[in-house]
Amino acid sequence: MAACSEGPLEGPPQPHQSPQHLSINRGGMGYLTPDEANDMQYLAWPQTYADMKGTFGVANRSTRTADIYRVAGSNKEVWVFYDGTTATGFEIK
Repeated sequence: MAACSEGPLEGPPQPHQSPQHLSINRGGMGYLTPDEANDMQYLAWPQTYADMKGTFGVANRSTRTADIYRVAGSNKEVWVFYDGTTATGFEIK
């Protein structure tokens, strides 16, 4: 896939903020197809926040250090981890 302020999240999660127990949930947004989730492994990491958002859209929810996408048709999530505005990697959980 942390504390966040209320309202829409502008920009990527910030690394100096605390981990995943508080997050912003964006309802039905942020779903990836299984093919899109698989494509994460072929990206040239690191990526910018703008490139990730432009390619995969707004995450389903975010923590202070990660954007979390749901994989359609499954109970899996793709966590994209950030250091500032740089996506440094991902994990499928």
